[in-house]
Amino acid sequence: MPFVFALVAFLLSACTSYYEEFEDEYGYGKSSKGYEFNGTTLTDLRDEHTYNVVKVGNLYWMLDNVAYKFYRNHDEEDKADCPRPSERTCVETGFLYPGTKLDYVCPNGWRLPSYEEWEEFYNSSAFRNYSLVNDVYKGYMSGDRSLNKDGEAAYFWTNDEEDGNHYRKCVSFTPESGSFQIAGPCHEQWKLAVRCVLDADEANVVPSSSEQNAVEKDFDCSVTDGVKVVYPEGGETFALGEVVSVVFGSDLKGGFGIELRSSDGLKKVDLLDGNVASAVTDGKTCNVYDVVLDASYGVWTTEATSADKPFINVYSYLNPSKMDRTGSFDIKFFESESSENTETVLIDPCKTGTEDSCLYDSFTDERDGQTYKMVLVGKTLWMAENLRYEKTGGCYGENASMCDEYGSLYSWKNAVTSCPTGWRLPTKEDFESLMSSIGGIDVAGAKLMAQEGWKNGNGTDEYGLTMLPGGLFDGGAFSFAGERAYFWTSTEYNSSVAYSMALLGEENAYLNLSDKNSGFSVRCVFDR
Repeated sequence: MPFVFALVAFLLSACTSYYEEFEDEYGYGKSSKGYEFNGTTLTDLRDEHTYNVVKVGNLYWMLDNVAYKFYRNHDEEDKADCPRPSERTCVETGFLYPGTKLDYVCPNGWRLPSYEEWEEFYNSSAFRNYSLVNDVYKGYMSGDRSLNKDGEAAYFWTNDEEDGNHYRKCVSFTPESGSFQIAGPCHEQWKLAVRCVLDADEANVVPSSSEQNAVEKDFDCSVTDGVKVVYPEGGETFALGEVVSVVFGSDLKGGFGIELRSSDGLKKVDLLDGNVASAVTDGKTCNVYDVVLDASYGVWTTEATSADKPFINVYSYLNPSKMDRTGSFDIKFFESESSENTETVLIDPCKTGTEDSCLYDSFTDERDGQTYKMVLVGKTLWMAENLRYEKTGGCYGENASMCDEYGSLYSWKNAVTSCPTGWRLPTKEDFESLMSSIGGIDVAGAKLMAQEGWKNGNGTDEYGLTMLPGGLFDGGAFSFAGERAYFWTSTEYNSSVAYSMALLGEENAYLNLSDKNSGFSVRCVFDR
């Protein structure tokens, strides 16, 4: 008998342990597993998934949709859902979640934002600079599991409950019009995407490895009645768009502002949407805070002898006269790792509605005899037509005439090997360089779009690239021919997704993360 009781006790303890593990892994019974957070990157310890994060006001925002998978007994109503044939796509771009289980979606300590907080985020530069990536426009799944507004809009839960039972306020974002609005009360049985927020006062920020390297210099941050900035030290060279760790100490209360100023006193750029409210202000601790040298903020590049060399200034929000600054440094535009041209040079347009002075030529692909027009943009030679190499690509709608008009669509794996000899697939940096040199991502879309062929409004094609809306192949379906253009880059993000460039028929262009199985167009650049 003692043996029987011992066996029963053992089995009960084993079952209990398994059930607790099950709850943690799948989200039921709020997981006690926490997160690792360095101020710009969040790792959810439930599944080790990593999210980009930005601070807006007094909140840290996920810049990616939640991709935590949970279910219980395979209950279709209560599980996280992926409206795509391949679940791998949703691991990268987020699942849709039922309103009945929202307590289990965010990492422990994070929460759903309110509608007002969504509105503040939408109006921030952080939202504008980090556009919603490809395939987050999954719409929403209604109670009968039918998918609505797929490819047209992104729907997100808020933490605002509506009057009456079983409804919650939700928001939608429509890329075509750029509109953001209350989507109406959404029933809790519907499934929508989720972004989570963390109150800055509750943030447990652990420095990243790059930040730790800055701190490992053993800086002395001791200061009395003021602010002391110890990093950057001055003399460094940073890239436009680079994340820079600012290290400072203070004994002042009330938060801190961080700004970029020029040595000649003529330029000043705020590097934060809000202020640093979570600093340790004991007069000796080194605080590490990441800022982005983002061109859309007004950050500028410098010449070696420039009088407008920048420095970073940290000041007390309550007493702005209490401040300290870094030494001056340089900001360069790095076209790519191998590029000799390290600065942004704006290229004059060569084409209007009536005149075309662009530098064109043509070449023939020896593999299949296809002839392509090419155009010189700055110092880079681009194909001025989409690649039509059908051995590794396919035609939109399996219609050969679409290949003649728009070129072939390629998976990422095929795209990286499909350019003719002497040519290559552009990198993410190639597209960034192109867009920066023609005025920036906010205006590049219209300047790259062809002067005809776009259903919802043509572009100006100011550089002769004549980009056409070839659409895409995704999730077993062809979409957006005549409306949107998607182009692969050779730059991987991880084993499942890679960077792409998108033109959505509007002024902006976009750099996105896309499932490698998607079918996109290809433009090649001459490999010098």
